[in-house]
Amino acid sequence: MIHEIEIQKAVLKSINTPEKEFLKAIGKQTDEVVAYLKQYSLNDMRSREIIAWQVQGLLEKAIYKHGTYDNFANIVKPVIEKWNAENEFKLSYEAVEAFLMYLFKSTNSRRAFVELCEGDIVSYKAFAHSSDEFFDYVLRMLFIQDNLFTKVIRAVSMKIYSTYFDGNAEQEYEKSLKRLGVMKKVESEDPTQSYNTLQGNKAKAYGRIMEQLDLPFVKGMDRLFKEVIERNPKVLSDKKCSFFFKQLVKKEEVDTKSVALAQAAPVEEADDFLILELENNAPVAEVRETSTLASIQQVEQPEVAPQQASATANTLLADIDATIASLQASREVAAQLLAEQTQATAPQEDSRFAIAEEEIERLRRMVEEEREKAASIEENSYRKLIDAIAGGRSNYLLSELYRESLGESTYTREIVQGQLMNFFNQLNMAIGLDYFTNGRQIGDEFNLTRYELAHDYRFIGEVQTAGDEILVKLVQYGWTLNGKVIVQPLIQELKGAY
Repeated sequence: MIHEIEIQKAVLKSINTPEKEFLKAIGKQTDEVVAYLKQYSLNDMRSREIIAWQVQGLLEKAIYKHGTYDNFANIVKPVIEKWNAENEFKLSYEAVEAFLMYLFKSTNSRRAFVELCEGDIVSYKAFAHSSDEFFDYVLRMLFIQDNLFTKVIRAVSMKIYSTYFDGNAEQEYEKSLKRLGVMKKVESEDPTQSYNTLQGNKAKAYGRIMEQLDLPFVKGMDRLFKEVIERNPKVLSDKKCSFFFKQLVKKEEVDTKSVALAQAAPVEEADDFLILELENNAPVAEVRETSTLASIQQVEQPEVAPQQASATANTLLADIDATIASLQASREVAAQLLAEQTQATAPQEDSRFAIAEEEIERLRRMVEEEREKAASIEENSYRKLIDAIAGGRSNYLLSELYRESLGESTYTREIVQGQLMNFFNQLNMAIGLDYFTNGRQIGDEFNLTRYELAHDYRFIGEVQTAGDEILVKLVQYGWTLNGKVIVQPLIQELKGAY
């Protein structure tokens, strides 16, 4: 029996990957599977790429349009309805949801995307785990404008990346080409002269599809591209970049100060090679701006986590207990003074004593109420978490994982991996749990100062390096709760670094 959903998942999740990844995902090709692939031209890599690119674009539009981060149905359903109404190759909810989780692995990644669509780089950095996605969207934006040569795309994308991030732009450029599946190796007889470059034809095809979809990140990236000119006016006189940046703004819209700074350096006209003679007389693509939805112009304000509310309540209880203790001490002092006072002043002291008694009783009642509220908040937080990972909302995920731990299930590794991804996604939606790496990736090697080590990471063993800079490797994720770091990423010192 053919598993259509698994084939659909393989078609989508093998986006921008080699042919072997798709073949590995679908497993044994029976006659029935081969017939199914041929029926929808899925045996052709280019056809699968086009499908995946289009569904990716539809998901991105749905995320931005609905402004939802934790309600997959609001994102997935409109995509399925539109796709299935217009295409012979039908997609299931399960396949599209798995693709959504593959592209946007956490709530914060979806929030980061929305902020990018708004052109808000500060908010994007707050939600993004790294600069990888940013470079990918820079290139995708440039692919839409197919009047650019490969060398121009390389120079412009690196200039834009360096404006907002401190990483090695050249290395990040090649990594992004690989992630987007548009890298090709230029071989040479001398291995040292071989290099990686952009696969121009595939990039153009990618760009044409995205332009047809009118994707939401175009407006945000256009705003950020123009901001590069404000931050670094010299790009208008850079021989490799000026052709591109001069197209972004009209002459009268350029800030006077920016023009003055640009004119301080000798302005060279862009070389003729910057203009690309389009294949097949294709028209030059125009960048179209998407409309901004007022309903998602503001950043979603996260709810206060149950743990935070519980901690606040406990702090209040402690303060009230201290007040009661102070009043009780005052009461004892008042009782001593009462015994020493004359009969004439007794009524007045009795009155003060009665007031103190009433205040203590009022505070006791307040403490009891706050304790009940704290207990209720704690119980509700546990209920919410258990329901998220064990109930129907997650298709009884906790039960499935428990059966897996007992060896009772017969699921494939891919299915178990999907279950685990769903498990962490449910934790993210229920309590705001998210992984955290300070913008790096597991296995990255980098230098940091002793101050950074002490404040931003957990460290294995003792530091052996004598100097201030230490060469380390990231070995484990850290974790945040509603954006607050709870567990710092774990690093280890590399041998031979001292």
